[in-house]
Amino acid sequence: RLSYNKGAMVLHMLRYKLGDDAFFQGVTNYLDDPDLSYGYAKTIDLQNHLEAQSGTDLDEFFADWFTGQGYPTYQIQWNQDGDDLYIKVNQTQSHSSVDYFEMPLPVKVLGSGGNSQWLRLENTENGQIFIENVPFNVSTILFDPDYQLIRGTTSISHNASLGIAEAQLSGVNYIANPVGDQLQIHLDTDTKMQNLKIYNTLGAVVFQKEDPATVIDVRFINPGVIFLQIQTNKGTYTQKLIKK
Repeated sequence: RLSYNKGAMVLHMLRYKLGDDAFFQGVTNYLDDPDLSYGYAKTIDLQNHLEAQSGTDLDEFFADWFTGQGYPTYQIQWNQDGDDLYIKVNQTQSHSSVDYFEMPLPVKVLGSGGNSQWLRLENTENGQIFIENVPFNVSTILFDPDYQLIRGTTSISHNASLGIAEAQLSGVNYIANPVGDQLQIHLDTDTKMQNLKIYNTLGAVVFQKEDPATVIDVRFINPGVIFLQIQTNKGTYTQKLIKK
């Protein structure tokens, strides 16, 4: 049950987290490592090769999904306001050895006229709210329809009260999107940022700062999709942005 079924799923999850190119090249490097060939290898040897190839720290992943026991069960709420789709993620754990199972979450959004859109939510804590741009009327969302995750039964519900007011309990009013050389964050007057993280599409942290300023130089970040997570004295704010 743990050695084979769970072991295979953990590898499958690593492939989803890192992407095919980084995962398969990392595994190839692991198999071709002259220090390991025709000898013994440990889990940390595979982890080191995957980290070196992807540039992603996997300590949290292996602590949650390999060393830790149990699995998460998700409770998903969603609502749409214009082109903004709000998704709130809650999680319960089946075993006390893991405080929270962190993992990118695959969500497929379905709309009228056959429209659909895939989302990847970088979920790191309970009660996290994601704001995604979806330019069509959403009829429903599917959570992990291709079974990328080890998980229990997921509940999905439409919550008409989920929207701007709740998302901004963190005190974050506005962030210009797309983002150029500078990331500008507008806060309520009584809000203080405690921590800021920027993730790439592989879930790797490309920037992190305690007590950050409201204007941050991000010209060093490559163009494309990035994920911003801000911890304030009021809560957590998460948003997907486009870096020009």
